Amino acid sequence: MGSAESKDILVSFLNALIDNADESSCQLLNILDNETISQTIGLSIEQIQNLC
Repeated sequence: MGSAESKDILVSFLNALIDNADESSCQLLNILDNETISQTIGLSIEQIQNLC
């Protein structure tokens, strides 16, 4: 990890999860570290928590 390409893939993956937020994607988002998600895709931690 750490390359620009892998970060783009991660951003796409997280955005897809958020765009299609259902029970299973919320469980996955809850497992992942909200601070890391926030830094990766630029949403605040509150916005991420409010998705679910």
